Amino acid sequence: MQPATMLTLENEMRSTSSTSKAVKKTATPVAPTKPVDMNEHLGYIAIAAYYKAESRGFAPGHEIEDWLEAEAELETQFATKH
Repeated sequence: MQPATMLTLENEMRSTSSTSKAVKKTATPVAPTKPVDMNEHLGYIAIAAYYKAESRGFAPGHEIEDWLEAEAELETQFATKH
């Protein structure tokens, strides 16, 4: 991921964390409709995993579980669109 893109993702996470209670109930990671490079793909997974961790209050010990669940959800969404 390009540094500017990563910074954008970090800013997006920060700006939405203050409204996370409203977002958590409706936010579902959406797979893009056009092909993305691997770095973008990993960025989408990282954002989805972040929201999973946030919903648990960032309790430690679930990082890999969050990542794998986020990855599976995005893969499922991508597969249903193609």
